[in-house]
Amino acid sequence: MAKVNTNKFVELVKRSELVELGQLNAFLADVKMEAGELPEKASSLAEFMIKADLLNQWQSDNLLNGKYKGFRLGKYKLLGHLGTGGMSMVYLAQHQVMERLVAIKVLPKKY
Repeated sequence: MAKVNTNKFVELVKRSELVELGQLNAFLADVKMEAGELPEKASSLAEFMIKADLLNQWQSDNLLNGKYKGFRLGKYKLLGHLGTGGMSMVYLAQHQVMERLVAIKVLPKKY
């Protein structure tokens, strides 16, 4: 169940910087043109964004739960959580310039 409404979801997408602002605005304008307005449910808008390859399911789920931080690590955009071990978490990420997919292991600050 989504914790945010449609307007809050759009704001979280903007704050997350997962989608370029111009690209997001163009997408939202297209949705409004086709449907007359944005969907009432944030989860419906999220599904449209997944179908348009603007977000993936993991990113969408986190945004719908009110999270907008933690999608970037330096020059990498995090695409998903691969697993958690005894001392770390592993994420699938994409380098923003080279567009190469990598796995990134994140250790807690104390290590």
